[in-house]
Order: sequence, then structure tokens, then C-alpha cells
Amino acid sequence: MTTSDLGAFRLSISYEGERVVVGVQGDLDVLTAPTLGRVVTALVDLGHAEVVVNLARLEFLGAAGLNVILAAATRVATEGGALHVRSLPARSRRLFEVTGADRLVVDEVPTSQATEQAGDQEWDLSGEVAAMLSSADPTDVRMGRRVRAALQAREVIGQAQGLLMERHNASAAEAAGMLRRLARKAGSPVPVFATELLATSEDGPVQSPGTAG
Repeated sequence: MTTSDLGAFRLSISYEGERVVVGVQGDLDVLTAPTLGRVVTALVDLGHAEVVVNLARLEFLGAAGLNVILAAATRVATEGGALHVRSLPARSRRLFEVTGADRLVVDEVPTSQATEQAGDQEWDLSGEVAAMLSSADPTDVRMGRRVRAALQAREVIGQAQGLLMERHNASAAEAAGMLRRLARKAGSPVPVFATELLATSEDGPVQSPGTAG
């Protein structure tokens, strides 16, 4: 599958406290649905027990897409967690109702201010999705490991940005820029530097690099 075959299909992740939200955009069909399954599996492997699949930007839901959502819900449940579906489009509701999958659908979950702030940042998974769709074997174990590694790196970066936000009273955007500058100054990839930053966070405040490039 080529990049053009990807079309408008996108996945993203964001966090609302302990809850991880997987956003789906475009068509969820026989070609794209397995990527959602891989992402949910990777999140479960990383220890997430509460997963929400946000379908607010869903364009089309095929039987294959529904089957993947049901399988993902079962996988999360076997680990003691729960998967819910949020913002299901009216045009897809009938499919959920006749299959009993409507039990997964929830209204918007009330969030505290802290939870809303945690969910402000959304990570676009377009690169990972493109790699998964181009994989000849949808069950390729190496691809699953790659997805887990990518999500883990994103989570570490998010935690490091949260640390910088707290210590420097910075916005999410300011903390992201600060983290990039610190990593560049240290000569390390951002995920590596973020890991080191978290490991040494008890040593005292992190020195801001200011606006230096």
C-alpha cells in the first residue's frame, strides 16, 4: 500500500489523566482497521487500562472496523481494563446496535480541569500508521514492536514536557520547544534526552535553554 492509499485515514493519541484516547479520522475498513488494533495492543502492552476510541472524525465504518474495535475491547478487558467508544457518528450507530457493540459507547466523560489540561496535547501517529499500512504482513511481530517503541517514546516525551511545564510554569508549546533545544544542546535525540531528564529529575530544576538555538 502506498502513501496515497492512506487517504485521509489518521490515528492520534492524547491523554486525559490515566485515560488514553485514540482518535480515528477517515475510513475504518478492511485496509485500515488492523492499524487501530495494533495501536490499542501496543497501548495495553505499555500498561494502559482505560482506552477510549474517539470516532468524532470517522467518515466510514465497515464490518472489519467494528470487528477490530470489538477485538480490541476484549483484549483490554482481559488485562483488567476497559475500552469505550466516544462520539459515535449517527450513521454508524445502527451497526453498533444490531451487533450489541453499543454497550461500548459512552457519552462524553466529565473531566476535571487537570484532566482537560492533560488532554490538550494530541500526538499524530501518521508516520506509524503509514508504516503499518505499508507492511506486507499485518501480523508482523517486528511491526508491533515498532509501534510499541514509538508510543513509548511519545509517552516519555510527554512526561518530560510535563516536567518542564511544572518547573518553568510553561505552556505545552513552550515546554516542547524547550525540550527540543535542551536535547539539541546535549547532542541527543529528543526521546533519549527526555528519558535522561526524567531519570535525573530529582536532582533539582532543569536549566532552561532560553531561546538559544
